Amino acid sequence: MQPDVHDVMAEPGPRAWHALQATRTFLGGILAVVLTVGTIRIAGFGAFDDFHLRVGAVVVASLVVLLSNPLFAEHTRMRWVGLVVDAVLFAAIGTAAIWYHRIAEELWSGLYAFTPADVLIGYLGLAAVLELSRRAIGLPLCVVSLIALGYALGGEHLPGVLRHAGFSLESTIEVAWYSFNGVFGTPVAVVTSYVLIYVLFGAVLEAIGTGDALLRVAQRATAKTR
Repeated sequence: MQPDVHDVMAEPGPRAWHALQATRTFLGGILAVVLTVGTIRIAGFGAFDDFHLRVGAVVVASLVVLLSNPLFAEHTRMRWVGLVVDAVLFAAIGTAAIWYHRIAEELWSGLYAFTPADVLIGYLGLAAVLELSRRAIGLPLCVVSLIALGYALGGEHLPGVLRHAGFSLESTIEVAWYSFNGVFGTPVAVVTSYVLIYVLFGAVLEAIGTGDALLRVAQRATAKTR
């Protein structure tokens, strides 16, 4: 029985999509291994450099989420649109990270004057991080972050005690993206230096079955106590 012409013409699409998904999964796995090895190295020998630690962790984690959580992956008619959106997010994260690294030395000197390009690229990076946070964690954190940004930009128009003196686009993005008080703040440093190694350790224990054994030991030891 000869295959239908339309079926033959339709085959390359699904095949190409599955090949693309396999490639994305493979690259995401490689980046996850890089993040894991970096976590073990930091736990054993300390951070290379605080600047590279924070920025590198955010960028690598963002790329892992981007590769492992594609947009519209389950919707046949929309998945190629999702691929374009993911490509834009990839470009935004990459450009923002490279740009941040390029001007880092001048930023720390305190003598850098922000340009419209700096503000635009900072907001692109911030938008990409918010979207990837939504995919990895869910909508609530993204909504809270947007409310905080909205308050910074529009709080001067609020009544009573909610009103503040006002922040410009430049000062907002300077704090939110280009300083250690925003995206690359202390929580990121704590996670990369301490939290990730415990998460990794717990995942290893769970994978080899040690977690269940420890729970059984705890239950046996405390079974007669309240």
